[in-house]
Amino acid sequence: MAEYRLPGLVLGVYRDGEPEFVQAYGASDLEQNVPMRRESVFEICSITKQFTAAALLLLQEDRKLCLDDPVSKHLPHMPAKWSTVTLRELLHHTSGINDDKVDLAAPEWNAEVLGRAASGVFRGRGEAWEYSNLAYCLLGEVVAAASGRPFFDFLRERIFEPLGMKNTQANHGGIVPNRVRGYRLVGDTVENGPKLPVEAGGAGALISTVDDLNRWSTALFNGEVLSPESREAMLTPGRLASGDLARPPWNAGGYGLGVNVGALHGHRMEKHAGGWDDASAQLTRFIDLRMTIVVLTNFGGWLMRPWGGEMVASLLIPGFSAPAFDPVPDPKPSRLQALTRLVSELKAGSISADTVGERLHAALSNEAAWWANELIWVDAGTAQFVEAVKQGSRELVFYRQPSPGAHLIAVGFDSHGNPDSLACGICPPCYPAFK
Repeated sequence: MAEYRLPGLVLGVYRDGEPEFVQAYGASDLEQNVPMRRESVFEICSITKQFTAAALLLLQEDRKLCLDDPVSKHLPHMPAKWSTVTLRELLHHTSGINDDKVDLAAPEWNAEVLGRAASGVFRGRGEAWEYSNLAYCLLGEVVAAASGRPFFDFLRERIFEPLGMKNTQANHGGIVPNRVRGYRLVGDTVENGPKLPVEAGGAGALISTVDDLNRWSTALFNGEVLSPESREAMLTPGRLASGDLARPPWNAGGYGLGVNVGALHGHRMEKHAGGWDDASAQLTRFIDLRMTIVVLTNFGGWLMRPWGGEMVASLLIPGFSAPAFDPVPDPKPSRLQALTRLVSELKAGSISADTVGERLHAALSNEAAWWANELIWVDAGTAQFVEAVKQGSRELVFYRQPSPGAHLIAVGFDSHGNPDSLACGICPPCYPAFK
């Protein structure tokens, strides 16, 4: 916490639903000097997505929808070029719908707002795995349309109340006992951070506690919420139109319905991180061990949040550790040469449309300076190749900065060998505190 300037944190480890270790650290409110408590209520941000997925699965069990329905069957105001996208593709982040033109604080997802969101470059259904908050906002709207109940009411009636999750609800502006204050780092100063708007809906607008999230995990382990068929669907990773496993940048096992899924050191896992300007969270389940690890903080932008569960698990499970992303010889150096050319163009502020994919060219128009700084180590010639993954006609290629750096990037290359996507992340072994 000292190293990463975290104001407060609650950590919970549970086996078979029973608490093995639950501890609160630091402050829930720095200005009032209020200590963090086990009962503290946090924004869980994108951990919300698994509840959205569960709601869709429950409605499929109720025969009120089918995951293979086109989204336009339930939301007739969808833009024409998105009308054939299916609910399953939205859940797997393979729909092609992206967040490039999205305003998460839009008061409603009407035809005008969605029309603006659709004005960006549409990669196409099943062409790539691409994380989309808009997809899950739309899924929240589908839940409301198919059930005839407001999205958060449906979650409360079908999941929260039956499971006794009394502290889990929408992140509204009302008074919430034990709600933490959220913070962010601006330069070298900790400041109050803006909360995630409730308009984020099915993408990230829930608040909860460490024990409520354990109740949810235990219910999934015990089959209390979903049928066995629905639970299996939740844990089945999505695939691209090519048949290739749709690969998220930081998870080798794929993405199921609202959860990252896979195995590490022989242990099956499902997990999801969540974060905003004022919160960072991680919920990790070890399926065969029936172990749940919850890490909740009131600090936005905590770089370790994707690996918080693995870091804790490395202290508890013999032989377990976070992924190492070890470098290996690069069988195709031309890819790194193309990336290095792009970094040089970013530094010069002039990006050629001939050397990057259409979507990336549009995205970089407003972010060239940021990416030039983020990838300066690539331009310095120190990038190390980790892995290349076939994604239809594309490749997803991973590079890391030599230790003691803290950079890991995933670069998509199109069929011509040009970069067409960029994602940056954190390589856990690069952090001195966890070596």
